[in-house]
Amino acid sequence: MNEDQAASEPREGVRIERALTGVALDQLVIETLNDFHRDTKEQNIIWEIRPLPAVQGDRALLRLVLANLLSNAVNFIGKRTGAKIEVDCAPSSDGEVVIFVRGNDFSVDSGNAKKLFGVFRVRESCR
Repeated sequence: MNEDQAASEPREGVRIERALTGVALDQLVIETLNDFHRDTKEQNIIWEIRPLPAVQGDRALLRLVLANLLSNAVNFIGKRTGAKIEVDCAPSSDGEVVIFVRGNDFSVDSGNAKKLFGVFRVRESCR
C-alpha cells in the first residue's frame, strides 16, 4: 500500500511518514486561496491575511488543513456580499502558536469549534 492509498483509507494503527520541511504559511495561504477565487469572486469577500510564521511541517497536510478551514469559513458566510475573512495567529498560554480563521459575518459556538475545525497547532512563534 502506498502513501496515497493509506491516506484515502485510514486504518487504526497505520502510520504514514510525513515529509517535514520548512513551510511559509503566508505563501501557503495565498496559494490555497487561489483555489477559492473562482467560487467566491462574486461574493466580494474581503480577505485579511495577517503575517504568519514559517513552520516545519508536511506541506501537503498543512495545505489540506488550510483548505478545510478556509472552505468552512466561505461556507459559513454563504452568499452574503462584503463579508470579511481573516487569517491570523496568536500565542497560546503554553507557548504554541494558534493559527485561526475568523469572519465578521459568521460565528461558531465554542463548543462546536473543535468538532468543526479540529486542532491546528504550530510550535513556532508569531513574527
